[in-house]
Amino acid sequence: MWHIGLLHKLRTLGVCGRLIDWLSDYLSNRKQRVIINGRSSDWIIIEAGLPQGSIIGPLLFLIYINDIIYDIRSDIYWYSDDTVLMRVVTDPLKDTRIVNNDLEMLNAWSKQWTIKFSPAKLKQLIVSRKPARINYARL
Repeated sequence: MWHIGLLHKLRTLGVCGRLIDWLSDYLSNRKQRVIINGRSSDWIIIEAGLPQGSIIGPLLFLIYINDIIYDIRSDIYWYSDDTVLMRVVTDPLKDTRIVNNDLEMLNAWSKQWTIKFSPAKLKQLIVSRKPARINYARL
Protein backbone atom coordinates (compact mmCIF):
# COMPACT_ATOMS: atom_id res chain seq x y z
CA MET A 1 0.00 0.00 0.00
CA TRP A 2 1.42 3.30 -1.19
CA HIS A 3 1.65 5.67 1.80
CA ILE A 4 1.22 8.89 -0.18
CA GLY A 5 -1.85 7.43 -1.88
CA LEU A 6 -3.35 6.34 1.45
CA LEU A 7 -2.84 9.79 2.98
CA HIS A 8 -4.44 11.36 -0.12
CA LYS A 9 -7.46 9.09 0.22
CA LEU A 10 -7.75 9.84 3.94
CA ARG A 11 -7.68 13.59 3.26
CA THR A 12 -10.31 13.12 0.54
CA LEU A 13 -12.51 11.43 3.16
CA GLY A 14 -12.12 14.45 5.44
CA VAL A 15 -9.42 13.17 7.78
CA CYS A 16 -7.41 16.22 8.78
CA GLY A 17 -5.68 18.00 11.63
CA ARG A 18 -3.93 16.02 14.33
CA LEU A 19 -5.31 12.70 13.13
CA ILE A 20 -3.83 12.99 9.62
CA ASP A 21 -0.59 14.24 11.17
CA TRP A 22 -0.51 11.21 13.48
CA LEU A 23 -1.24 8.79 10.62
CA SER A 24 1.41 10.45 8.45
CA ASP A 25 3.92 10.10 11.27
CA TYR A 26 2.85 6.48 11.82
CA LEU A 27 3.59 5.67 8.17
CA SER A 28 6.76 7.72 7.71
CA ASN A 29 10.38 6.92 8.46
CA ARG A 30 9.78 3.16 8.56
CA LYS A 31 12.83 1.05 7.88
CA GLN A 32 13.59 -2.60 7.48
CA ARG A 33 16.53 -4.92 7.01
CA VAL A 34 17.12 -8.63 6.66
CA ILE A 35 19.23 -10.71 9.01
CA ILE A 36 20.37 -14.16 7.88
CA ASN A 37 22.84 -16.27 9.84
CA GLY A 38 23.84 -13.26 11.92
CA ARG A 39 24.63 -11.08 8.90
CA SER A 40 22.40 -8.11 8.21
CA SER A 41 21.59 -6.08 5.14
CA ASP A 42 21.58 -2.31 5.07
CA TRP A 43 18.48 -0.56 6.39
CA ILE A 44 16.08 0.59 3.67
CA ILE A 45 13.23 3.07 3.96
CA ILE A 46 9.77 1.60 3.47
CA GLU A 47 7.37 3.80 1.50
CA ALA A 48 4.60 1.26 1.09
CA GLY A 49 2.78 -1.38 3.09
CA LEU A 50 1.55 -1.51 6.64
CA PRO A 51 3.11 -3.12 9.70
CA GLN A 52 1.97 -6.73 9.97
CA GLY A 53 -0.20 -7.40 13.00
CA SER A 54 -1.04 -3.76 13.64
CA ILE A 55 -4.47 -2.93 15.03
CA ILE A 56 -5.10 -0.09 12.56
CA GLY A 57 -3.63 -1.85 9.50
CA PRO A 58 -6.82 -3.66 8.37
CA LEU A 59 -8.88 -0.46 8.64
CA LEU A 60 -6.33 1.53 6.63
CA PHE A 61 -6.24 -1.23 4.01
CA LEU A 62 -10.05 -1.15 3.68
CA ILE A 63 -9.98 2.63 3.32
CA TYR A 64 -7.30 2.28 0.65
CA ILE A 65 -9.24 -0.21 -1.49
CA ASN A 66 -12.73 1.15 -0.80
CA ASP A 67 -12.93 3.02 -4.11
CA ILE A 68 -12.13 -0.09 -6.14
CA ILE A 69 -15.87 -0.65 -6.64
CA TYR A 70 -16.53 2.56 -8.55
CA ASP A 71 -17.71 1.85 -12.09
CA ILE A 72 -17.51 -1.95 -11.63
CA ARG A 73 -20.69 -3.51 -13.04
CA SER A 74 -20.14 -7.02 -11.68
CA ASP A 75 -20.73 -7.86 -8.04
CA ILE A 76 -17.49 -7.50 -6.10
CA TYR A 77 -16.66 -9.16 -2.79
CA TRP A 78 -13.65 -8.88 -0.52
CA TYR A 79 -12.21 -11.09 2.14
CA SER A 80 -9.06 -9.72 3.68
CA ASP A 81 -6.88 -9.02 0.63
CA ASP A 82 -8.77 -11.33 -1.76
CA THR A 83 -11.09 -9.84 -4.36
CA VAL A 84 -13.89 -11.71 -6.10
CA LEU A 85 -15.91 -10.59 -9.12
CA MET A 86 -19.22 -12.34 -9.66
CA ARG A 87 -21.77 -12.03 -12.42
CA VAL A 88 -24.97 -13.89 -13.14
CA VAL A 89 -24.77 -14.59 -16.86
CA THR A 90 -28.00 -13.99 -18.74
CA ASP A 91 -26.45 -13.01 -22.07
CA PRO A 92 -23.05 -14.70 -22.54
CA LEU A 93 -21.65 -12.18 -25.02
CA LYS A 94 -22.80 -9.12 -23.12
CA ASP A 95 -21.85 -10.44 -19.70
CA THR A 96 -18.43 -11.62 -20.89
CA ARG A 97 -17.76 -8.12 -22.20
CA ILE A 98 -18.85 -6.63 -18.87
CA VAL A 99 -16.59 -8.93 -16.82
CA ASN A 100 -13.64 -8.29 -19.15
CA ASN A 101 -14.26 -4.53 -18.92
CA ASP A 102 -14.41 -4.82 -15.12
CA LEU A 103 -11.10 -6.69 -15.12
CA GLU A 104 -9.54 -3.96 -17.28
CA MET A 105 -10.86 -1.32 -14.88
CA LEU A 106 -9.43 -3.22 -11.89
CA ASN A 107 -6.11 -3.41 -13.68
CA ALA A 108 -6.12 0.35 -14.35
CA TRP A 109 -7.08 1.04 -10.71
CA SER A 110 -4.28 -1.23 -9.48
CA LYS A 111 -1.71 0.64 -11.59
CA GLN A 112 -2.96 4.04 -10.40
CA TRP A 113 -2.81 3.03 -6.73
CA THR A 114 0.22 0.70 -6.96
CA ILE A 115 -1.61 -2.43 -5.86
CA LYS A 116 -0.46 -5.65 -7.47
CA PHE A 117 -2.92 -8.38 -8.28
CA SER A 118 -1.52 -11.85 -8.68
CA PRO A 119 -2.58 -13.23 -12.08
CA ALA A 120 -1.21 -16.65 -11.11
CA LYS A 121 -3.87 -16.85 -8.41
CA LEU A 122 -6.70 -15.92 -10.78
CA LYS A 123 -9.40 -18.58 -10.86
CA GLN A 124 -12.62 -18.86 -12.78
CA LEU A 125 -15.61 -20.73 -11.39
CA ILE A 126 -18.67 -21.41 -13.48
CA VAL A 127 -21.78 -22.65 -11.72
CA SER A 128 -24.53 -23.79 -14.04
CA ARG A 129 -27.44 -26.19 -14.29
CA LYS A 130 -26.95 -26.42 -18.05
CA PRO A 131 -25.57 -29.74 -19.29
CA ALA A 132 -23.37 -28.17 -22.01
CA ARG A 133 -20.57 -25.94 -20.77
CA ILE A 134 -20.03 -22.63 -22.58
CA ASN A 135 -16.41 -21.70 -23.29
CA TYR A 136 -16.42 -18.05 -22.23
CA ALA A 137 -12.76 -17.67 -23.14
CA ARG A 138 -13.70 -17.83 -26.84
CA LEU A 139 -16.41 -15.16 -26.65
